[in-house]
Formats: sequence, structure tokens, C-alpha cells
Amino acid sequence: MIVFKLYFKIVLSAKFLICVYLGIFMALAIVTSTTQSPEKVYSDQKIDIAWVDKDATSLTESLKNYIGNFAIFEKIKPENVDEALFYRDILVYIEIPAGFTDKLATPNEDTIKIKAVPGAMGAYNIETALNRYLNIARSFQENNLYEGSLVAEVEKALEHSMSVQMTKSKVNNFTNITFFFGYACYIIMALLIPLVGSIMSSLNDLEIKRRNILGAISNTKMQGLLLASNLILGLMLILILLSLGIILYPDTLFTKQGLIFTVNGMVFTVTIISLAYAISTVFRSQLLINALGTVISLGLAFISGIFIPQALLGKSIQRFAAIFPSFWYIKTNDQIQAINSFAYSAMKPFYQNMLIQALYIVIFLGITFFVSKKRMRSEQ
Repeated sequence: MIVFKLYFKIVLSAKFLICVYLGIFMALAIVTSTTQSPEKVYSDQKIDIAWVDKDATSLTESLKNYIGNFAIFEKIKPENVDEALFYRDILVYIEIPAGFTDKLATPNEDTIKIKAVPGAMGAYNIETALNRYLNIARSFQENNLYEGSLVAEVEKALEHSMSVQMTKSKVNNFTNITFFFGYACYIIMALLIPLVGSIMSSLNDLEIKRRNILGAISNTKMQGLLLASNLILGLMLILILLSLGIILYPDTLFTKQGLIFTVNGMVFTVTIISLAYAISTVFRSQLLINALGTVISLGLAFISGIFIPQALLGKSIQRFAAIFPSFWYIKTNDQIQAINSFAYSAMKPFYQNMLIQALYIVIFLGITFFVSKKRMRSEQ
């Protein structure tokens, strides 16, 4: 109990910093929840998209007219596409390559380039409409089911296709909660790295270690109690964030997807605690640990997809960010809302991403053990 009291006494000394971060997070979460309706997933409202046709055939013109039932076409210069997506001037960018019509029936030769704002309302409808048109066109072409114009036959088939009847059943929208858990990643890093790092650094001071040797608690038991204290602190932080999530998004949090969001957050929290352990073991200066906490949390927030969606990051930045656990947390977080099956084959990418995060826990704890063992020998 003495170790726990001492630990949380140090934690409470940083209550102002904790309240500031949680207050900012709370304000952002509330603003986000009030600006978007969580239940209006399907809507007749058209979305803004950019369309670039480098093929310019009757088929691609017909395809554009069909997509026009679901979208408003905006003129955006190619070099400004990423900026337009970031500021949501458009929600989807579609580029048809030259020679698309000629290679329509050739597998992997007719790829249409699509960029979309992650979680954007209506983006899924655009991609579904594209696939519907192209699947019908390929079917007619591969089986030679038309005599005159392929375009005319496709348009005729689309006119007679069965319209989708939307039921009044409740459908969950995970856009807001995706943002919630995405920004929670930054809060977890910004709070736990400097907090856990500073506590471990101060309690692992050489003079304090020597005093503990004379006490009733062995060094092994002391480290075990500190580990338990860190895990309790991480659990408390997750529970605070989940409490806010339950208030704002009760319908989406109490779903299977909501459970995956929560598990992903817990695994990431343990990963960051192990990272803070490693940092406090390698570096002894509390000022340096606090500085590293700020640099790491802000730096990873920008390159991992917290502040800027991963879809808008360059390939080189994504490859660099992939060496950090936050990248895999955000990648999992962004993919959860697209889950339509909980079979192993559909869930395999999520298991792999969480396994990668667990691997980081092993790496950070390995670094901690190696450095602390080496330092213990030199202190003796």
C-alpha cells in the first residue's frame, strides 16, 4: 500500500496537466458529436466529388452520368486534390486512366484511382455505384450479351435493376466514434509517456534504490508493484475516456465494433506504458523525459494519422510512420467502421494489427530489461 500511495501521490501532483488534456479532449468530442447526426447513415443528398476522365469514351461518359445520380462534380486541379480532400471541399476523387474502356474485361488492367475522406458519408455509395456499373458492363462484354451498343445495354439494365429499399431499422454510424478513439490515441501518449516516465525515473533514482534496499520491500517486489500501479493508471485513463464515450455514443459503443475499438485502445495503452518504461530506463533526466513525451506524442500525431488522415499522407511518410505502434493503432481504428463480417477471414487484418502492437510491448520491455540489468551491474 505504501508504494501505491506514493505512486498516486505523484500522479495527483500532475492533476492540472491531466485536467487540461482531458478537458480539451472532452470539448472536441462534444463538438464533434453535436455537429454530426449518428443515425443518418443513408441520405438522398448528393456529395461533392472530383472526376478526371483520361479515357474520354462513350462508356466513361455514361459512367459519369450514372454517378451523377449520387454526386455533384467539382472542378479541382490534380495538384490540389489532397488539399481539397483534407478541407472536405470534395469527399471523393475519381480518376479514370487512359485506355480504361479497351482493358475493361482484362483482370487488374482497368483500375480506377479513388481517393476518399475516411469515414465520409456517401463515399461508400459512390464506390458501390461504380462497382455496380462496371460489373454489369464486364458481364455484358465477357459473355457477348449485346448486339448493338454496350453503353445502351448497360444503361437499359441499370434502369431495370432492382432499387434498394431502405428499412427503418436503426443503422449505426461509426464516424464520430472513430474520431473519438483516434484522438484518444494522442491523449494517451501525451499523458502516459511523461507521467509514467517521470514517476519511474524518480523512483528508480540510485539514492532511492539504496534506501529501498534497507527497507522491508525487495527490489523485485517494488518493481512488480510499480508495474501494477502503471497498469492501474492506464486502466483508469481508459475508463475515463470510455465513460465519456458512453455518454456521447451509447448506441455505437455498445456494439461488436465498439468492443473492438475498446480492445484496440487497451492494447495501445499497455504499449505506451511499456514505451514510457523503456524511456525512463534509458534516460534519467525528468526534463528530458517530459520533452520526449511532448515530441513523441505530437510528432506521431501528425505522421500516424491522428491529426491528418492516413489516406492523405504520402507513401514515404506512411512507410516511416509504420515503424511506430501509433500507426497500427490508427490503421485498425479507421478500418473498424467498415467491418461487415466478424468471420476470421474478415477480422484477420485486425488481429494482425493488434499482434504488431503486442510485439512492440515485447520490444520495449526487452529494452527495459536489458538496460536496467546493465545499469544494475554498474551500480553494484
